Amino acid sequence: MKDMKKKNIVQVVFLFCLLLGVSACEEDELYPREHKADFIKQFPEGDNPWDLDLKEIANQFGVKCIYDNLSSEDITRVWASTSSGKMSGEGLPKDSIRLKKLYTRFFKEQIFPYLNPVYAGMVLPNYIYFTYRYLQEKIATNNITGEQVIFYAHQEMNYNGLGFWVFCWSTGEFDGFLGMKQNIQMFTKAIDVEKKREIVLKNIFRKMVEEGIIAIPSEFEAGHEFDYKTKIISTDVVPSHVDYPNYYKRRGFPEQLRNYINYTSPTNLYNITSTSPLENFCDYLWLAFRYTAEEIEQNYKDFPLVVKYYYFTVNYVKDNYGMDISRIAEPVTEDLDSNL
Repeated sequence: MKDMKKKNIVQVVFLFCLLLGVSACEEDELYPREHKADFIKQFPEGDNPWDLDLKEIANQFGVKCIYDNLSSEDITRVWASTSSGKMSGEGLPKDSIRLKKLYTRFFKEQIFPYLNPVYAGMVLPNYIYFTYRYLQEKIATNNITGEQVIFYAHQEMNYNGLGFWVFCWSTGEFDGFLGMKQNIQMFTKAIDVEKKREIVLKNIFRKMVEEGIIAIPSEFEAGHEFDYKTKIISTDVVPSHVDYPNYYKRRGFPEQLRNYINYTSPTNLYNITSTSPLENFCDYLWLAFRYTAEEIEQNYKDFPLVVKYYYFTVNYVKDNYGMDISRIAEPVTEDLDSNL
């Protein structure tokens, strides 16, 4: 009996060691041996004022913002292979002090102040890369000659890197579609800062909700005041959509702001199958990101359920997670390069 137990223990230990070996092999595939040392970046990258700001962010949120010594290999590691086209890019130009200040100011003033490090830190990556010329290779076919032509598409953001996110809001000249030369300049106007802030924060909050860090309130589940089965009227009905009980806003569903790449105008909810407790809760988050309380009162004055759940969502996130999302809708009063 003792020999049998000893044999079982040996087998378990052997299996454990075998699994460790497999795990190590898989890690070698994810992180090629020649790149392992490079992946751990020197931080901070200098002792300039913006480096001190980035160090403070790292101390608080656990994410290191890197702008220098980045190669295409660094910024193209992804969790899964993609057939959508080869990516390439680089860090900010070494002599571009202005860009380093702009990127740092944007994240310092427009992103991290709206986040609670306790919760946001659970979804933020190890690194955020500030890049220059982050491009995706594409191929087009000339309809006349049949010749295949390579061109490049600028990519602003990537939240799917292997332990990192990429942001690129400035490029040098590159060959775009049909050979047209393109050159992307860093945004600086206050209105553009507002738009970028909304997009970046939407992606961060979406991750917190999807990963259960911010729990979907039970009030958004079916069986309370939301009906996720009965068909809705999606278009504005004449003479008065307010009188139609199944008009989507009457049912408590707000307009849609689900674009996570570009700043877009809101759209109607066209089909009840397009929403769910998760999507509906996120719709209310994005509503609070876009509109102030005064605007909500005015825009939805005929739809008391929307007004009710706007305030509910704002208070829920504030009381339970220490983040006042209503502040995100407040206008930016200065350009990003003001007094730079």
